[in-house]
Amino acid sequence: MAGCAIMERQTVYMLKHTGLWGEAVRQRKPVVTNPKEGSPIQENLSKILRSGNRARKLVQQIQTYSRAAAPRKTTVRIATLVEEVVEQLRGVAAPGVVIKTTLDRSTFVDAEPTQIHEVFLNLGMNALQAIGEAGQLSIR
Repeated sequence: MAGCAIMERQTVYMLKHTGLWGEAVRQRKPVVTNPKEGSPIQENLSKILRSGNRARKLVQQIQTYSRAAAPRKTTVRIATLVEEVVEQLRGVAAPGVVIKTTLDRSTFVDAEPTQIHEVFLNLGMNALQAIGEAGQLSIR
C-alpha cells in the first residue's frame, strides 16, 4: 500500500459552539485560509497581522529597554508609519472626529520604527483627547 496516505483532516469549527476564536486559536489552527486578494477579509487580516507584528516589536522594545541594549535603527519612510497610526486612531476616534492627512512620501529617517510609531501614536491619542467628541485632526 505504498500509494496510500492519511492526510490531515480539515477541522471545521462552528462559531455557535466555540465562540469567536474558541478552539481554533487554542489549537493554533488557521481561522481563514486563502482569502481572495483584495477582499475585505484579506484586508482586515492584513491589518490584524500588521498590528500583531507591531505589538511583537513593541514587546521586543520593552525587553530591549530592560536589558539596556541599543535600538536597531533602519531607514524608515515616515508616511508609512503615519498611515499605520492613522488607521489605529480612526478606530478609537469619536464618530464626530475627522482625521485628514497630507503626507510627503519622500521623507525617510534613520530610526527605530517601533519608537517612532509609539511617538506618533502618543501624539495622535493626545490630540484626540484634546479634540473631544467633534472636530478635525490634520496631520501633515
